[in-house]
Amino acid sequence: MKYKILIVLFAVSVCSYGQTKDNKNNLSFGGGSESYNGDLGNTWFNIKEEWYGFYSLNYARYLTPSFDINITTTIGDYGKCVDDDEYPYWSDGTPILNMYARLTTGIISIKYKFAK
Repeated sequence: MKYKILIVLFAVSVCSYGQTKDNKNNLSFGGGSESYNGDLGNTWFNIKEEWYGFYSLNYARYLTPSFDINITTTIGDYGKCVDDDEYPYWSDGTPILNMYARLTTGIISIKYKFAK
């Protein structure tokens, strides 16, 4: 199921290319999967772990032949659940709990083009 959703997200992702004097705007959106790697463990490439997805939206504008401005935002979830075969306690005896979080990012950047 995870892979079907991922394939659909790649297929649905839309991107328009070519910012020029005549076509100054670029709007793209997409999505993907986020994984956790930290004190609770590593979920990278773990097929048994729950699937946490994100979506992104990007707007870019042509300013001059050398400069573009980009505004990007992503919103998604990530987490780590304790597996049934894992020992559910830290070495000091406190229980290991599941972790779930929402990650929202916003980026504003200016791109300089060296070659014309």
